[in-house]
Amino acid sequence: GAIITRPAMAERRGEEKAVHKTLAALGVPILATIHGEGIFEGANAMWVDRETVILATGSRTNRSGFEQVEGVLRRVGVTEIIHMQIPYGHAHIDGLLNLASHDTAMIHPPQVPYDVCEALIKKGYRMLETPSQTEAKETFGVNFVAIKPGLVVQPEGNPRCREVLENNNIQVVSVNVDEIMKGWGAIHCVTAFLKRTAP
Repeated sequence: GAIITRPAMAERRGEEKAVHKTLAALGVPILATIHGEGIFEGANAMWVDRETVILATGSRTNRSGFEQVEGVLRRVGVTEIIHMQIPYGHAHIDGLLNLASHDTAMIHPPQVPYDVCEALIKKGYRMLETPSQTEAKETFGVNFVAIKPGLVVQPEGNPRCREVLENNNIQVVSVNVDEIMKGWGAIHCVTAFLKRTAP
């Protein structure tokens, strides 16, 4: 099922209705809709495994939205919620931390709380640090998508981040997403993950 989120930016208000209609037409169950004073944007949730989710609060997700999503996740079997505070000046998890495989994460180290890293390390993850603040903040080196464990699609213009990933057995495909980046987003921002099952 799906949680209908509620964007923080006024310019995005109203998306909820279109998303709800589309999911309903596809037959996707609606588990909850963020309501009241809650705001929550989907990129402030990151699945680690079936029982573990990183949930963030910050400028795009407030405590009410966080608690509403947390409640739904616990009802569907998530047993560990890792809270991540998004620093001022950032919007979402995927610009600061991303999973390249089942045991490898890339982080923008000065912006990811120690507790989050420690929780991932305890689960067997190794932390690859972005070697360039410019690549982390301006060319979205962390904002990649894992097509499968160990294969990521990353925005062009991140040679140092790419080198770190490749030196750690992560295959990288670089693509031009300049038009998306004009809106201060990148590849991970424009993707959604669906679990597909055989009919």
